[in-house]
Amino acid sequence: MNRRSVPFRSTFILTALATLAFAIWWATRPALLPSLTLSLTDGRQMHLADFRGRPLVLDFWSVDCPICLADMPALAELLPAIEARDARLIGVNIPQDPPPAIMAAAATLAPPWPLALDPRGELAAAVGGIVGTPTLIILDREGRVHQRLIGKLDADALLAALDTLN
Repeated sequence: MNRRSVPFRSTFILTALATLAFAIWWATRPALLPSLTLSLTDGRQMHLADFRGRPLVLDFWSVDCPICLADMPALAELLPAIEARDARLIGVNIPQDPPPAIMAAAATLAPPWPLALDPRGELAAAVGGIVGTPTLIILDREGRVHQRLIGKLDADALLAALDTLN
């Protein structure tokens, strides 16, 4: 074997492995959410693109979910800690909820964060689907899904996930 070819082969193999690792990372990284327009229960509209540059927590909930309804006061208490991490919170109803029931719940619960309607499930599909409620989807500053928390609110897990984005 030629001694000159050993360093060349090693360099070639390392370069090929690094290229393969980068290609795998690039192909499996979460996709950016599309720039959807959200209709809010108060009649306003919001654009997901308006939140780029800061973390965003999407709280998928249902009017028929007792855990979701019980979590709302705890989320309200946690809201200052969420906002202190430069993040925003938006509640999102699942498509199965009838709009009149959503509007009634929004009026009764009156959370201090916006509530969005997702009647066609576009936002739910964009985040990879929602299999049950409550589900918190944490988006990073670029608008990619960073973490998914399913079930009863775990304040420590939510704040820890937001801390990894700062």
